[in-house]
This record gives sequence, C-alpha cells and structure tokens, in this order.
Amino acid sequence: MTSKLNISGKVIAKNKIADTPVYVWVENIDISTVVDAAGNFSIDISNLDSQDGSFSGSIRVFYYIHNYKVEHSNLYITDGRLSNAQTDFDQNGNLLEVVYLERLASFDMSFSGDITDNIWDSSNGDTLNVDFRINIQDYPVSIYSNVKVLVEPHDYVPSGVLFYSSLNNELYYNQNNIDFLQRYDFDQNSFSVWEYSCTLQGLEITPGEYFVRPYFMIYQEDVPEALIQSLGIVNIEDITMNYINMPLDMVSKSIFIQ
Repeated sequence: MTSKLNISGKVIAKNKIADTPVYVWVENIDISTVVDAAGNFSIDISNLDSQDGSFSGSIRVFYYIHNYKVEHSNLYITDGRLSNAQTDFDQNGNLLEVVYLERLASFDMSFSGDITDNIWDSSNGDTLNVDFRINIQDYPVSIYSNVKVLVEPHDYVPSGVLFYSSLNNELYYNQNNIDFLQRYDFDQNSFSVWEYSCTLQGLEITPGEYFVRPYFMIYQEDVPEALIQSLGIVNIEDITMNYINMPLDMVSKSIFIQ
C-alpha cells in the first residue's frame, strides 16, 4: 500500500499586476501545482514508499513566480506520514500561516519602428523596436539575458525577443541575433531600459497575433535548479517552447505579424 498525504495552504504574491498564479513545487518528489484565484493550493503527496521502507525526513515546499522573491516551507515526514513535530504546517498538513511573496522587479514593454496599427510586416525585413523597462524593487537582482555582439563599435546589445502564438502553439525568434548569455547585476531601487531591434526575415511565419516576451532569467540563489527544470527548462542557454511556462507577473503585450 502506497502512503499518501495532503498538504494545503494559501500563498499571496504582493502587488501583483497580472493574473499569473503562484507555482507550488515539492522538492525531491517533484510534484507541483498552482494556486487558485484566491491563492489557495492543495497537493496530494505520494510515492513515499520504497524497497527500503517509507520515507522519513524533511521536504521543502517552494512558492515561486519568476520576478518575486522565492519562499519555502518545511514539511517533516516520518515513515511516510506527517510528523507530529511541524514548524510550518499543522498535523493535518495545513499551512499555519499565509505565505506572502515580495516582488523583485517589474517589467513593461512598448513597441515602435516599422509598424502600423500594431501590425508588423516581418516578411519585408521591417524592424520592430522593443523598449523593455526594468524596475528593480527592494532587493539587488541579477538577470541573465542573451546579447548580440556588435562589430562596430565593439560592444553588445540585448537580444532574444520571443514571439509566441497560443493559437498555433508556435514560437519564433531571430536565432542569428544571439551570441551568448550575459549576466546583469542591478542594485535595489534601480531602473533600466533594454532596447531590442527585431527582425524575422527569412522565417516562414504563420500570420496572426503573437505575444511578445524577451527571453531572460532572474537568478536567485535560493531557487533550486530542479525547480526550474520542473518547468521544462533544462538549460537556461537553450530557448525552447517551455520558457512560456515560466510564471511571470507582467502585463502581456502582443502584436499582429503578417
């Protein structure tokens, strides 16, 4: 018989501006869910039995949105059951207190360049300019971003803007415009603007509306690598469709590509 237990609680991301739910992930067991509209979650935890007997030890439960400071709770298990001595949960698996997440950074985008009425004719080699505004909150933040090396002058500029269609489940970006991944370190309460110049000439793109998101990764020392991998991101240097699964609190922006 396989042991199974349930944990539940409430997680609130402070000052959230979009409807992005908090991602809840259980370390080692690799079980996950997202909170509902009210911030509540419930997870059944199984697979606690093995040939050596039932699991005993501590498990961390993480609460994550990409641009929020990650938090976690400790869960103690003895022989596949909840231990009597808990610090963050009660003996029934309910969180003792609401978990609050603090925002690390806020982001916003605006478009300009060769567009008319939010329509971009990428087939003609027209250029879309994206201004990506980064507002760092109360903690220093490190962000990895793709960059393009310039020959003259000897410098590099941000690159790696993704165009995603949920209708066609298609993802486009200019792969030739990416040279390497660069780390940027920001001080708390700072502000920066990244200016992207985008072309998709040479790609066969299905006309339609596409959501726009620059590819970047916020580094947090307290975020386990396995948590990021649970979202399908095995290597942060590789851009795949799974990046769209990354929970990010930012107002969505889209453009029609023809």
